[in-house]
Amino acid sequence: MALQKRLLERNGYSMSNAGEMQRPDGDVELDQALIDSFKVADCISCDGLLKPSVVFFGGSVPKAVTEESRKLVRDCDSILAIGTTLSTYSAFRLFRDAAQDRKPIAILTDGPTRADELADLKFEARCSEMLVEVEAVLA
Repeated sequence: MALQKRLLERNGYSMSNAGEMQRPDGDVELDQALIDSFKVADCISCDGLLKPSVVFFGGSVPKAVTEESRKLVRDCDSILAIGTTLSTYSAFRLFRDAAQDRKPIAILTDGPTRADELADLKFEARCSEMLVEVEAVLA
């Protein structure tokens, strides 16, 4: 069963009733009661706790990930940010590095980002809506 379906079954609500207005980066303010009552879905293989392979805000990016990310930026022709404010230094630094290497920078998000002054092209739109349109054009 898909993870999203299992999460919805365990928690009995959808994001449509999850709280306040959505922020430009896609985050939403959640009522504390929703946070306190949230039930994580276990791994279907081992029944262990699922933890995504991401660094949460305030966490430290592993050195190997930082090095690989910077290498990818050095080797790329251009860079695109989708749905982020680039508020964390670790993310912003990648765009700063690209700008120093004079690589084209594009940003798609609904609101300001830390790298706006570095961008060669910026689309201010809701990412989900814009990406659906892009998919339709490419299909």
